[in-house]
Amino acid sequence: LTFGGETALLGQWCDRFGIPPRTCIPTEDASCLRDILNEVAGACLSDHFARLAPDYPVFPFFIPGDQRGRILRDVLRHLAGAPPTNGGRAVLKALGLLNNGMVDPLGSPYAVEILDALDNAPSPKILRRSQLISEGAGRGYFAPDRIRLEPEWTMAILGSLLHAGEIALIIGGDRYTGDRLSELAALPADDLIAFEAVERLPGWNRHALHTLCAHFGLPGKSALDLARGAADPARKLFSAAAELRRRMNAAAETAGEGILFWGEPLLGRDRTRQNQADLEAALDFLDALTRNPEPGAVREFVSDADRMSGLSRGAAVLAEVEELTDLIHKLCDLVGFMSAAEAMLPSDHPWTSAVLEARRILRREMADPKQRRRPDFAREVRDGLAERRDAFIDLYIAAHDAAEAAPSQTSCRSLKRDDLRHSPLCPHCRFKLWET
Repeated sequence: LTFGGETALLGQWCDRFGIPPRTCIPTEDASCLRDILNEVAGACLSDHFARLAPDYPVFPFFIPGDQRGRILRDVLRHLAGAPPTNGGRAVLKALGLLNNGMVDPLGSPYAVEILDALDNAPSPKILRRSQLISEGAGRGYFAPDRIRLEPEWTMAILGSLLHAGEIALIIGGDRYTGDRLSELAALPADDLIAFEAVERLPGWNRHALHTLCAHFGLPGKSALDLARGAADPARKLFSAAAELRRRMNAAAETAGEGILFWGEPLLGRDRTRQNQADLEAALDFLDALTRNPEPGAVREFVSDADRMSGLSRGAAVLAEVEELTDLIHKLCDLVGFMSAAEAMLPSDHPWTSAVLEARRILRREMADPKQRRRPDFAREVRDGLAERRDAFIDLYIAAHDAAEAAPSQTSCRSLKRDDLRHSPLCPHCRFKLWET
């Protein structure tokens, strides 16, 4: 093999470039010999190619020219939902089209360059093939002076942008958008690389759409599907929006009373008004979101990030209201006992004074998110209230037993301690402490 005026045996070139030996026998296996020659040739010409196309992507293995069309269709089939092939995934990775294993073209410098060219084009933001693929050296390339990217890999990038809802493609006089990826992947490779034009679709707020999906518990890829106008994620989103509206309506009714706890509003008047306003804004957002049930309408609806702020604030209020409501529900049996027991003792009784102080501290802690979100908060509160309840039961049984011994008092001999676990009144004689 001769290169740069120097001639050496193939094995010597392999040793020089650190190309490992093969288990196959090159003299008997033509494909083995071809692979070795390709590796040596690539090593010899690497500096030349680096000067010719410094920004060309680095692929993990050699891809013969006659295999590029097949791998391109593998890429498009994967974008349409099929499992990835090794070759297709390697191409996506080399082109910078993957982000944490998911297709995301906006992390690719090659995809961004194409979008920049489209954004700088005059309205209606359409580029003909000849404006992206420059013919020369026997075939066309994208950015031949820097990237020199083959049409197959350029089409792989365009397919990912189509998948992301960023562009539409004109091929054979037909217009393809993201919801037609399966049809696109079925086209012959020669038809694909002979595309006629690329159309920039109206911009969409990626962050807002991802935030919207997160609010409704939809997978991250649903944002891309919604941007493409896919029907299934839109159906799931509208269903989740209806459920969220139901929860927010219930929360608005609870929040309107200030979230009652122990007979009084837990939150102040100003905070209650703000919570109501935030929930109403979120409900207005949901009403507007679901007013047009067409899948493609979601993308246009969230094009303005400001429209998301109402939902975000309302979701925060909803979380707080549901959190407090759940906590109150866990304490309602003990609080109900305390309220009934308070009515049976004078306001200046030591037990009553202790309960009033405990209630004041508890209300303050419940209104503080940091306090009530402590892992053991609910258990500690229940234990504290249970101690107060048991102290009252001790008082009640002592008074009940004393009344039993006094002929002038109305009492009975049937009372057991367990009878007072849920009500501060003897179920047999209805003995009341104030009668003593």
